[in-house]
Amino acid sequence: MNRRIIAFVGLIIALLIIIGSLVVAFAIPNSPLKAILGGNTGNTPTTGLTGNGTQIPVTQGTTGKGGGGNTGTNCGVTKTSSGYTFSWLHVSNGYIMDDKNCIVNLKGFNWSQIEFGNAVGGGVKNRISAQGIAWYNQMFHMNVWRIPVNSVWWNENVNVPLAGMSYQSWVEQIVQWAAQNGDYVILTKGPQFPNPPCGGSVTFCPSQDQGKKNQLAGLAGPEQQTTGADIQSALTMWTSIAKIYANDPSVLYDSWNEMHGLDAQTWQNNENALINAIRAQNPRSLVFLGGPNYKNNINPLVNGVVSDFTESNLIYDFHIYDGFNGVYNGKNCAEPNSDLWKNWPSTADTQVGFSQQHGKAVAFSEWGGCNDTDAYNQSLTSYAQTHHICMVYYDETNVVTQIGGQLTANGLKVQAAYASL
Repeated sequence: MNRRIIAFVGLIIALLIIIGSLVVAFAIPNSPLKAILGGNTGNTPTTGLTGNGTQIPVTQGTTGKGGGGNTGTNCGVTKTSSGYTFSWLHVSNGYIMDDKNCIVNLKGFNWSQIEFGNAVGGGVKNRISAQGIAWYNQMFHMNVWRIPVNSVWWNENVNVPLAGMSYQSWVEQIVQWAAQNGDYVILTKGPQFPNPPCGGSVTFCPSQDQGKKNQLAGLAGPEQQTTGADIQSALTMWTSIAKIYANDPSVLYDSWNEMHGLDAQTWQNNENALINAIRAQNPRSLVFLGGPNYKNNINPLVNGVVSDFTESNLIYDFHIYDGFNGVYNGKNCAEPNSDLWKNWPSTADTQVGFSQQHGKAVAFSEWGGCNDTDAYNQSLTSYAQTHHICMVYYDETNVVTQIGGQLTANGLKVQAAYASL
């Protein structure tokens, strides 16, 4: 009898020890026992499904949808029963922060060809849609889209045949789709030519540099060029857009995509005019801007050729490509060798250091898109994580075979990178 009692007591003690171990394991993030049992922490891999049902690893960030900050949860964006609530973002101490002063690491993709061609995003397999935006959000831990806008198309409100609506309504529809998925939108000023989007009875599809082609053919003046010397069309566009979204914290502004060929003073004057046009309608807005050389650097500021910009809530923006030139995945592929990558990370340290020390946040609003080597991907990701830099991949088509399909090798790397930010 005593032996039975002793055995029974021993069994009870053993069960209590096991239960206690489980409680401790699930209370400690990333404990080995929790991983074995399948428990999930903010840093523990889960799985996502591609369009054909293939499972791929997805790592969730340590904060909520707005993600990536080092304090609190739900930084930037909060999911509610009726959708998402967006915080007004601001810049403080060189970081993008929400209204609770939680650092927000913006990461996402460019969706190209909204500003040229058919204005809906290329071929049938990769056209922008509500379903497409939702799918990218399922596959990637992301919170921002960068959408280019043709300023003349906006100002003239041209018809978009394949969308079945006017251009202004089409851009507004894209912004709405993004917001429905908890994504901020960076609207960036792209080309400024009048040739309309193709589709239906319009058979000519204008290229991204159609304005330059029109000028070379004697069909236009410099007003269609994208150097940044002629900004009138952009001023009109930004006044209109910023008025529409004056009370919408989900919309951010990139004043001009890749000014080039300008002297430092003209660049600064024109950028100040663009910023003022936006802020006249939306004084709380974040504004992205890059240097006068395809967003390679901000040397005129670093070298003191012109004084630093004095406006608040600015983000200095850089495009970083790795210079790959060759065949990748059976296609010819050539990328520029960006200044920040040529002497990595020394040049980046100088440019990013100047920006943040002068109270500006930093973005890499174009990166990747060709042969993303491990060294390139990991270096940029680690750097962005350390310095809380906005990362926007160029572009969405280079990470998937098609919407709802498989992730490419680049896509798997970007998926892992964004999960870590």
